[in-house]
Amino acid sequence: MADKVKKYFDPLKSKVKSSYSNSPLGLGFDLIEAKTSVDSAIIAIALCSILAIYLVFGWCNDFLCNFIGLIYGAYVSSMSILLSDTSNQKQLLMYWIIYSTLGCIEYILHRLCDFLVLYWLGKCVFLIRFLQSGSSSSEKSSERELADFLTNLEPERQEQQESNNDSSDNPVDLEEIIAKNGNSPTLNLALKGITDQNIMIVANTLRNNTTLTTLDLSATGIEDEAAQHLGNLLRKNATLTTLQLFNNTIGVEGAKHLANGLRANTTLASIDLGLNKIGEKGTEHLADALRHNIGLRELYIQANEIGDNGVQHLADALQHNIRLITLGIFNNQIEENGIQYLADALRYNNTLTTIDLRDNKIGNQGARHLANALKNNKTLANLRLDSAEIGDEGAEYLADALQNNITLITLNLAVNKLGDKGIRYLSAALQKNTTLTLLDLGSNERAVNIGQHLADALRYNTTLTTLELGWNKIGDTGTEYLADALYENTTLSKLDLQYGSIEEKGARYLADVLRKNTGLRELNLQGNRIGDEGVQTLADAMKNNRTLTKLILRWNNIGEEAQQRAIATFKKNIGLEVEID
Repeated sequence: MADKVKKYFDPLKSKVKSSYSNSPLGLGFDLIEAKTSVDSAIIAIALCSILAIYLVFGWCNDFLCNFIGLIYGAYVSSMSILLSDTSNQKQLLMYWIIYSTLGCIEYILHRLCDFLVLYWLGKCVFLIRFLQSGSSSSEKSSERELADFLTNLEPERQEQQESNNDSSDNPVDLEEIIAKNGNSPTLNLALKGITDQNIMIVANTLRNNTTLTTLDLSATGIEDEAAQHLGNLLRKNATLTTLQLFNNTIGVEGAKHLANGLRANTTLASIDLGLNKIGEKGTEHLADALRHNIGLRELYIQANEIGDNGVQHLADALQHNIRLITLGIFNNQIEENGIQYLADALRYNNTLTTIDLRDNKIGNQGARHLANALKNNKTLANLRLDSAEIGDEGAEYLADALQNNITLITLNLAVNKLGDKGIRYLSAALQKNTTLTLLDLGSNERAVNIGQHLADALRYNTTLTTLELGWNKIGDTGTEYLADALYENTTLSKLDLQYGSIEEKGARYLADVLRKNTGLRELNLQGNRIGDEGVQTLADAMKNNRTLTKLILRWNNIGEEAQQRAIATFKKNIGLEVEID
């Protein structure tokens, strides 16, 4: 009987754990598990069961159901705003319409809803599944970035608070701010709540300035009129090299004014126009300016809904532009056709070194177009394709290109749909590639043997220095394969295995190899479950290791006493920085 229960219960535990392990919610379950020594999956199943029963029979179950729908919807919406993700706006709008409509219906038919005992449970499940179905890749990307965001939240919050204290509640005296800035090369007016008229003051003041090189006007609320003043400034100013206009509303007309300024300007090297409602038409104006501009090196127009047609305008310009080296067009509703336009341009362009295409619907065919371009392009060094809906087929195309490409240095394929087949293709390519130094494959959970496949690559590859595998199903078995490969590999210096379902046994495999490996400099094991024994095993191993300089062990189910013992041991290695809590 026990065997039958185990047969069905173990897969259930595994499925439940995978649903939250790579999310901020998983951090809470891990903390509870650390304090109680009860498997977090069992805790999650118990809590879900209690919640389900309460939604059927509990007092105020209607309130609880609506509260969950409100909080979860607000969380997903907030993350989209926080990370400037516009890819699931329609889904979120539909969610709130459905949520509000159901609320109105329930107000009229409340007695009927209460009579249908499974209504509130069904509604709660429906709302959660509805949100998840439309924002899975965006949510994974958000979860990943949220973990980093939470880790570094405090200093950013402090900085923003200082900025907010100077912002819109009080009138901004720009002439005084500029006077106090003196001969500083940077003028930061971000979050100041500046009007379009105030920008005219800035433009007039800086027209003959010979010391300022960086102007930051991010999130100031400026519109197209302000952009006109800035465009006029760009015609006259000969020292400004960096202009930050992220998160404003300059729109199509504003983009046109700036484009007019860029045609005459020869010194501005970097401009950030992300999240400015520029659209396809505004991009056309900027692309036309690129044909004539000879100074701009970096252009960022992310989150502007430029679409495939906007990319076509940029691609046409790139066949003539000989100066631009960095193009950031992520989160722009770009699909296969847009990627084809860009790939065609890459066959002729010989200056671009960095392209950021993350958070677009590139897909397998888009990956094919890029792969074909990579076979001929001799300058592109950095390519971001994370959260781009690329599967195994797309990975095969890219892997084929990597076998012969001799310029690409960094490739980001995190938060895609790669399974074991796709990882195998990439692993085979890495065994022949001689230039790639960074590969990010984080959050590709469809690959259950990712550790094994990449271990094969590490045995032969001699150029890869950074391998990001966080938020994957590495497990102890995958860790064993990777550890075995590290006995032979001496070039990998940074390995990220955070949230990889690694337990004590996996920590032991890593500890054994760390006693002998002389290449690894940084190891990230955050969010695993190595426990008390695992951390002590690693600490003991570090007595003999003199090359590892950073070890991240936060959120690993480590008890207080074990943590203190491990810290005491780690301190004996004076060259090692350990992050643990």
